[in-house]
Amino acid sequence: MITLIVVRHGQSEGNRLGLYCGQKDYPLSKLGFFQAQKTADYLKQHYSIDQIYSSDLLRAVQTAEPTAKAFGLPIQTDPALRERSVGVWEGLLVKQVSSQFKETYLAVTNGEDAVPEGGESNDQVKLRVNAFLERMLAESRGKCVAVFTHWGPLHRAVLSWVEARPEFRETFLVGEYCNASISIAEYDDDAVCQRVVAMGYNQHLEGEITSTGKHRF
Repeated sequence: MITLIVVRHGQSEGNRLGLYCGQKDYPLSKLGFFQAQKTADYLKQHYSIDQIYSSDLLRAVQTAEPTAKAFGLPIQTDPALRERSVGVWEGLLVKQVSSQFKETYLAVTNGEDAVPEGGESNDQVKLRVNAFLERMLAESRGKCVAVFTHWGPLHRAVLSWVEARPEFRETFLVGEYCNASISIAEYDDDAVCQRVVAMGYNQHLEGEITSTGKHRF
């Protein structure tokens, strides 16, 4: 069996300021560091992690660091785990994007496959995240793996779970992953998803819940 734990990064300075972050490299906020430590404490108590992967963006790496320290493991960074690029939106306030790019903004926030100028499509994110998952799972038989990433890649991973096992969609609220939330799935040794343990678990955060709305990137 393979246990895959996917963690969204803690609150970043970009999240705190209400910005579209995308692939701009914001560090964690003070609250984000608290969330990262609480995540590490929870994982240390409940799991025995063998490997840690992270997006190479700072907010994800900083979220992974307390867990890496707790388990004495290195962090393996991979750009395939980066947040979806939102091009010209990156670094802008939500209200700026909604007024300057109204049509595309409405399409993206309504879940349509629209692409901000200079950004990535949903299919591009799907291809790179699925390629990472396929490669990682092939190398992880019998292991518990923690992956620290962003809303977009996390959502792509979860969609792969419910695509494999549609009944899980009825059990969990797909898409609700706050900062430092934990989502967990179990695979057989052929890398087929067999069970979803959690989607967007956040009770370890002691009520410090941030970034739950639709402005996630």
